[in-house]
Amino acid sequence: GWDWWLLEFDGTDEAFGLVEGYDDELGYFSIKEMAELNRQMGFAAVERDEHFSPRPLSAVRRR
Repeated sequence: GWDWWLLEFDGTDEAFGLVEGYDDELGYFSIKEMAELNRQMGFAAVERDEHFSPRPLSAVRRR
């Protein structure tokens, strides 16, 4: 799976953070596009961790 670690959010759609997938990279991503993907797939392809608590980026990066 892939993980998106949100660092900044404009309050509407655009987010900035760490994406861990094939490669790790910092970049922008759309919250609305993730929600649209769930609607298109018909299930929660992208899930939000409701129990996540803020922590330093160094604590969430894969080792």
